[in-house]
Amino acid sequence: MNHIEYAIVVWGVLWAGGVLTTANPSYTVDEFTFQLKDSGAKAICTIPAMYPTVLKAAANVGIPKERIIFLGEKPAGGWPDGGQSWKDIFDPSTTVYWRKTKINAEKDVAFLVYSSGTTGNPKGVMLSHTNMVSNILQNYYGNTVGNMTWEKDKILGVLPFFHVYGLTSRLPSASTNALLR
Repeated sequence: MNHIEYAIVVWGVLWAGGVLTTANPSYTVDEFTFQLKDSGAKAICTIPAMYPTVLKAAANVGIPKERIIFLGEKPAGGWPDGGQSWKDIFDPSTTVYWRKTKINAEKDVAFLVYSSGTTGNPKGVMLSHTNMVSNILQNYYGNTVGNMTWEKDKILGVLPFFHVYGLTSRLPSASTNALLR
C-alpha cells in the first residue's frame, strides 16, 4: 500500500545514513521474518493493518515493539499496543542540532531491495546512493517530452513503493524538483 508519508520516512532514513529495505504487504510472517533477519533490520515502519504480521516477524528476529512505528493519522482508539508514529518521535525544535550523516555515495548502500524469490529465497540487492541519483536523473530527463514539465505536471504513482521500480522511479518523482534545485 502506498502512503503519502512513505517518502518522508524513506528520505529521512537516507538522510540519517540508514539503509532502507522494503517489504511486500502481502508477505506472510515467515517471509517477512526471513527478510528482517537477512537484512539485519533494526526498526520497522508500517501501517496499523499490517501490525499483526509485523509484530510476529519482529519478535522472531528480536526487534522490540518499541521499534515499530506507524504511518498515517492516529486511529480513534490509538496506535496498536500503545505504539507511535514517526511524527511522535520527530521533534522539529531539535533539527538545528541534527547533522546529515556523511556517506560515500558510490559505495554506501541506500536500499536493500529483495527479489521475488522465484528460484528460492529472495535475494537482497544493494543499491547505492549513486544508483538512486542516477535513476532520478534518468526519470527527470527521460520524461521531459512534449509539453510535460516536472515543475508543473504530476505523475500518478500507481506502482507499489515497496517494489524496486516504484521505489526508484515513481517515489522520487515527487521529490525530483526539490533534489535538483
